Amino acid sequence: GEQYLKEFDARVDAQREQVKVALKQAIESNDASQIMEANDKLTQLAVEKEKARLELSNREKQKKEEEAKKNNKQRTS
Repeated sequence: GEQYLKEFDARVDAQREQVKVALKQAIESNDASQIMEANDKLTQLAVEKEKARLELSNREKQKKEEEAKKNNKQRTS
């Protein structure tokens, strides 16, 4: 559920920090293939983070819609 998504998001952030360190080292040692690999990983992680964010906001929206429906029912009765 939601908790999983938040943990997933935190894990992605942690991975990004690791990749940033690797990227910095690759740049310092002028290692082109390592630089490209790190950039690819960062892109992939950014996509995963965005997916999790969208999933979370969709769930928030659904919750609000369901609550609104409940409230409407209470008003009419």
